[in-house]
Amino acid sequence: MNPAGVDPFQRAAWQAAIVGAILGLIQLCLGLWKQLRDARVERAKFGYQLLDDLFDDDAAGEMLDALDSFSDSATKRNTEGLEIFFAGLFGSDAAARSIVTGDQAANVHIHIDALLFFLDRFEHAIRAKLTSQNVLETPIAYYEVRLRPYRPALSNYMRRTGFKRALAFLKRFDTGWT
Repeated sequence: MNPAGVDPFQRAAWQAAIVGAILGLIQLCLGLWKQLRDARVERAKFGYQLLDDLFDDDAAGEMLDALDSFSDSATKRNTEGLEIFFAGLFGSDAAARSIVTGDQAANVHIHIDALLFFLDRFEHAIRAKLTSQNVLETPIAYYEVRLRPYRPALSNYMRRTGFKRALAFLKRFDTGWT
């Protein structure tokens, strides 16, 4: 024993334990930081995969193409296109609604249902924290704006057909979706 009453081996053991605890805490913090970063990357990958699936789907992709190409000049040139029948079913123009036959309406419903299915999946993935709105926002915000003129009828259709999560997803971009 030394005069202070503390064994030098005991002191060295305590110092080693303290250094070990500090190194363990540093290791823990670095591991948690890496885990959070990896989780963020995985959530982004999942969101991008959802977007890829949307754009690769034939029916949903054709609906997005129709929304891209719709304009007043398209109405005058093309009365056979999906965008015309979509506008007829969900727009406010009664004359446009009258030109839509049952087969054409069924075709529009197939395409819009495919798109709404993906919007529903997006909302589910965000709620389950599998991805974030930021990942999905850029491409989908554009299409949400393209859907706004049809908002009243489309909102009713989504509620009637059970696409409540798709409606909630669109509300993330504009609260006018009711």
